[in-house]
Amino acid sequence: MSGNLPVLMAEFVTAKNRHDGAAITACFAEDATVYDEGERIQGHTEIRKWIDAANVKYKVSYDFLDYSEDGENALLTLMVSGEFEGSPLPLDYQLKVNSGKITELRIVLSEK
Repeated sequence: MSGNLPVLMAEFVTAKNRHDGAAITACFAEDATVYDEGERIQGHTEIRKWIDAANVKYKVSYDFLDYSEDGENALLTLMVSGEFEGSPLPLDYQLKVNSGKITELRIVLSEK
């Protein structure tokens, strides 16, 4: 992982690689929204369920590729490996951040 990531993003990636659902969820605002695979996941309880289910189903690991930010908008690109078709894939984590927490996350296939 790159040493130039902001603390929140470094904590997010580290927690994801540890499959630590509580630590990942703690990176999100209480009322945050996640968009992934056509689903909308809202709030800490649902985000935690989504994280735990994905950890069990896909057993993923993450390698840092790129990061940029513009105000409250951030783009974190990770190479995601796991038990899914096409693995590994570069994914873009399009984030909105406010007051040190993720308020919105959209996960899409990276064009990089």
